[in-house]
Amino acid sequence: MKPTNEHPVLILGAGINGAAVARELLLNEVPVVVVDLDDMASGATARSSRLIHGGLRYLEYADFRLVRESLHERTRLHQLAPQFVKPLQLYIPVTSRLSGILQSTFRFLGLASFAEKFATSKGRGKWLVQVGLWLYDRMVTDSAFSNSRTIALGNNASLQVNSSKYRWLCSYWDAQILYPERFVVSMFHDARQLAKEKKVSFQLFTYHNINRKDNSFELSPVNQQLSKKNEHETITPALVINASGAWGDMTLEGIDISHAPLLGGTKGSHCIISHEGLRKEIGDAGIYAEAPDGRPVFLLPFAGKTVLVGTTDIPFSDRPEKAIATEEELLYLLKHAQNLFPQVNLSRDDIIMHYSGVRPLPAAPKGKTAAISRGHSINMVEIKGLPVMTLIGGKLTTCRIFAEDVVQSLKEKLDLTEINNSQNRPFPGANNYPSTLKAIEEEWKQLSQNYQIDIHSIAAMWELCGTDVRIYLQENYAMLNVMIFETALPRSFVFWMIEREWVTTLDDLVERRLMLLFQNRLARQTLIELAESLVDAGKLKAKDIPETVQKTIDNLFKTYGKITTELRNMS
Repeated sequence: MKPTNEHPVLILGAGINGAAVARELLLNEVPVVVVDLDDMASGATARSSRLIHGGLRYLEYADFRLVRESLHERTRLHQLAPQFVKPLQLYIPVTSRLSGILQSTFRFLGLASFAEKFATSKGRGKWLVQVGLWLYDRMVTDSAFSNSRTIALGNNASLQVNSSKYRWLCSYWDAQILYPERFVVSMFHDARQLAKEKKVSFQLFTYHNINRKDNSFELSPVNQQLSKKNEHETITPALVINASGAWGDMTLEGIDISHAPLLGGTKGSHCIISHEGLRKEIGDAGIYAEAPDGRPVFLLPFAGKTVLVGTTDIPFSDRPEKAIATEEELLYLLKHAQNLFPQVNLSRDDIIMHYSGVRPLPAAPKGKTAAISRGHSINMVEIKGLPVMTLIGGKLTTCRIFAEDVVQSLKEKLDLTEINNSQNRPFPGANNYPSTLKAIEEEWKQLSQNYQIDIHSIAAMWELCGTDVRIYLQENYAMLNVMIFETALPRSFVFWMIEREWVTTLDDLVERRLMLLFQNRLARQTLIELAESLVDAGKLKAKDIPETVQKTIDNLFKTYGKITTELRNMS
């Protein structure tokens, strides 16, 4: 069946891949309905290491195709979404010249069982890392990412890692995306704009259940209080795309499709450390170190002069939403940060929050989780003539090309004679983007003067939506001076976001729109004022503010270990 407005493509999952596929389909004039049980970008998208990277360690497994593809996509995303994707220098500390060569050789040859016999506590040596970086450099096409180099510790090295353990630093460049949640929002903005341009339908339903009846799907709100509509909606799609990530198998079971397991996720936990000394040590660069178990450990510069540390890699068979960082994992990450910088005295109290998610990896035999492919693939079945596609694997870096592959594979089913792609389409917020940091700061200064608003507010809003802040300022010129408590964000900006960004709950605002989750200090009063904005937008009843705020405070502590302060607005 060819998709029409009456029979659209139904996408299950509003994460990074669901958003990218919706955007790519609408670019080809294919109507789309996206449904998620939770908010957009609330799964693995928000629980990653927040890197846009080529996958240096994939070279060890001879996955040249994935590395080359990832590096090409890194270049594209840096050019098409510069407001989100920024070059990041990374340092790899190494202990010896030759260690790890035999182990890596067997991995390269696909002989994993032999590789483990040659495991070494010294990790990968300088020569091995240099070979990998040389290959990496050969695949880079963007001049914004400099070539690698090696520095001897104590020889004007910019980082002072543990000199009793490490002898060299190998430096290379990848990219960081502080807020992939905002990247997903940007893609849905573009999807809506494409639907308008192409004159096809696009709908996004968050916090909705689905119930399959033959080849139709009934949508109903998870909580009736979260919906303005009382009636259920029924969709009879032309085809279904299961983009629910680590929930993929459960999603299929939920719509009565039996199958062998397609996914075998692993749990990855991260913590955020607020310690002035540690952040001073790493500056604006990142560390890519190797734990004794061979897993990479990242220390990355993060929001508010904090440091993001990750990650673990543990098989996880429970429901993905139940993944929470354990005390054991947090101490593991803290220990490795301390070992890298023994001159900095870290304690458990320096961890101000944590998060944990489940990677949507393909089902694989038991073994070393690091060896499981980070590539993507597609599984297609037909149920009573209805095509059902499940997306397997993938990562932040390759979401756009994954979506392009999906549309290409559906060319006949979508009845497309020619396929459009997003290879050269800027993401919203990247239009007329300044080419240098100096030019960005000049624009901030000009906007601050033109609209009589503090430059720190301009910078805070720019970080969330790039050049789209110009649209907000033009539309809200007379309402810029009232700020949300202990933030640099105007109340009118919050209301503007609520109105245009599919906001349903206070948690949506805090965690995935305003990114206040990552603010060093978050006050109850801030949450109260955000809840009041939801009331103004008709999303919440005034009488429910105290209960809603308390639920958010409880959720922040339970899920992230985030403690909310009791400061109040005294004005």
